[in-house]
Amino acid sequence: MLRDDVPQEDRMLTLNEVATWLNTSRRTVERYIKKGWITAVKYDHLVRVKRSEVERFLKEREQR
Repeated sequence: MLRDDVPQEDRMLTLNEVATWLNTSRRTVERYIKKGWITAVKYDHLVRVKRSEVERFLKEREQR
């Protein structure tokens, strides 16, 4: 479900996609969201994370 008119950094990722990218579990991603380390958007019962948000999280984690 990729749309050509959506910039890659604005693409919305599922929690499973984020977990794969971060090489962790979906549950850990849920914890990061709950702690406020990653910002997520909820659509009805679906939770999505902007690709740019994951990139920001990774940059911050590198700087520690």
